[in-house]
Amino acid sequence: LTWIIRESKKRDIDVVLLTRPYVGGINNLLWWKNFAHQYNLATAEVADSENVTLVDIFSFFKNKEELFADESHFTEQGHRDAARIIYDAIQPLLSR
Repeated sequence: LTWIIRESKKRDIDVVLLTRPYVGGINNLLWWKNFAHQYNLATAEVADSENVTLVDIFSFFKNKEELFADESHFTEQGHRDAARIIYDAIQPLLSR
């Protein structure tokens, strides 16, 4: 992520990082959700250290299982909510 951000900044490209939303338990030790929490923490840390926009989608959707079609994919309403959250977060970048 850091390399992507630095290369993007060289080209005057704004970077936006998103946390990974998911719901439900973990039934397999090798399942991706075992690492999602650490990924989200690392993503937030990189966004902070590199001074780029972070959209914390995970926190918004945490415990809102009704907005998921399965453990990681949104329903139509979930997609609409995610689009609104992302749009609101990047709005300042669009007016530059």
